[in-house]
Amino acid sequence: MGVKNIAILIPTLNEEKHLGACLATVKTAITALSNVHVRVVISDGGSTDQTVTVAIANSAEIVGPAFGSIRGRGVQLNKAASFCLKNGTQPDLFLFLHADCILDPKSLVHLVATFGYTSVVEVATFSLKFELPVETRAPRRLFFRVCESWCSSRDGVYRSFGDQGIAVRPETYAAVGGFPLWPLFEDVEFFRKVRRASFRISKLDVPLRVSPRRFDSNGDWRYAFKCWMLISLFICGVSPEKLAAYY
Repeated sequence: MGVKNIAILIPTLNEEKHLGACLATVKTAITALSNVHVRVVISDGGSTDQTVTVAIANSAEIVGPAFGSIRGRGVQLNKAASFCLKNGTQPDLFLFLHADCILDPKSLVHLVATFGYTSVVEVATFSLKFELPVETRAPRRLFFRVCESWCSSRDGVYRSFGDQGIAVRPETYAAVGGFPLWPLFEDVEFFRKVRRASFRISKLDVPLRVSPRRFDSNGDWRYAFKCWMLISLFICGVSPEKLAAYY
């Protein structure tokens, strides 16, 4: 039941601006561990910038690009997981992260303690925290604090996303069939499959800081409403392909 090997899997596509900071915090979190082996795998989707160079400079393993008729984050995540299962030491835990996240220094220690202490926890996410500029005004800061509380307090189809990180036991990942090969909502559907299989999804009281860049480029309320609407349409049966075109 103990966790001795962790595989951190990060999908990328032209993430040179954010990946370096992410991997630096991953390194810091790794140094806080003892007697645990951690490998970092970057699953690239065909970046045309310096993403792969940044990954190599930070001693990460590279998988990809995930070429084929189907592209998307789900393809990249599954490819990275398959690579880890077929090459090297078998992981006791997968941790899927986005390239724009900032990992807390004690996050991996907390994961090892949580998953190693009990077999009840099969899947977990961190607490969402947005990395806001110091000069952010109070109304906008309040908006993001409400979003953070909503996503971090408990699990739900409108509350759990890949932005919060996804820690999952490999056997649980295999039992639900991994991520769907979709252009959008691969994380939402992954969590839905986990719930349908009656696995527990835990919310950890450890922050994972993420960039608000999509809110910045779309407008806070507009982007929040768009995401809420698209998830609702998805639940009602609209295909991820059609929703991705609108997104």
